Amino acid sequence: MCKRIEDTPKRVIDRVKDKSRVKRDPDSGCLVWSGATTRNGYGCIGWGDKGKTTVAYVHRIACFEAHGAPP
Repeated sequence: MCKRIEDTPKRVIDRVKDKSRVKRDPDSGCLVWSGATTRNGYGCIGWGDKGKTTVAYVHRIACFEAHGAPP
């Protein structure tokens, strides 16, 4: 998992913001990630850099984009 959400590459953030993997639930109005998920159902996205694969939760990236870095 990504230890610091601030270190997420821009190309990965752009993939989350693209919204092609996001659908709105008609009953609740919630945004639902239709891409990869963990065993527990959390949306996740991964990327490779210098032979190392990193994975982050999509909701953390979205929150970082909306509100900035955590205190």
